Amino acid sequence: MLKVVIADDEYYILKELENIIDWNKIGCEIVGKAKNGREAKELVRTLQANILITDIKMPFVDGLSLIQDLCEHDKKIEFIIISGYSDFSYALQGIKFGVSDYLLKPIESTELMNAVKKIVNKKEGFSLHNEENPIMEQAAQTNRYIKKALEYVEKNYASALNLQEVADSLSISSSYLSKLFVDKLEMRFTQFVNLYRIKISQHYLKSTDKTIEEIASIVGYNDYKYFSQVFKTVSGMTPMQYKSETSYYVNS
Repeated sequence: MLKVVIADDEYYILKELENIIDWNKIGCEIVGKAKNGREAKELVRTLQANILITDIKMPFVDGLSLIQDLCEHDKKIEFIIISGYSDFSYALQGIKFGVSDYLLKPIESTELMNAVKKIVNKKEGFSLHNEENPIMEQAAQTNRYIKKALEYVEKNYASALNLQEVADSLSISSSYLSKLFVDKLEMRFTQFVNLYRIKISQHYLKSTDKTIEEIASIVGYNDYKYFSQVFKTVSGMTPMQYKSETSYYVNS
């Protein structure tokens, strides 16, 4: 049995993770539940867990810091990130730490099953493609398309992005990719691009002395007035109002 620790600061999410799939059936057992990153780190180390499933935003130690710290001490631990769509720009950073997979809330049982089975098969030396389960394969493919699309936005947000360009990079139709964004992220492609760009612009507003015009250009807007309109729509305040605030986050 592989030992699994789950971590989320919301009680009902922990209960859902615990009960949404039959852990024993896939060769796993939940050995610990944590309400924050500090507890999760202690449980993983004490119980010598094989898998950590963690939310991004948690008290004391956030999910990415937790993963980075555990990676430095044990390269054999596997990680699955869960997050809301507004946190996806942070979830993408998990790739750099070798995260096995990341799932969007609300959590779907087939996707969680697929993500865990992928780790189990890896540990046992089998390939997921040996599993004759088309539902799991379809869920895995969908997740890969979404992941690759978001990675593309992360790398190219400063350019004039469009749905067709991203779809072409994935060798799928733009209509199919559009449907994936609506079904999986509950937003249109353009909405996600704007959300991601505004998150990046917030960093520049807080950490640099660049003008609004300069920041608008950096994050992909040629018209700074339009950028200001989008910023206010997404965050509820103008760029200058945000800059003067001590702390504020999109969709926090």
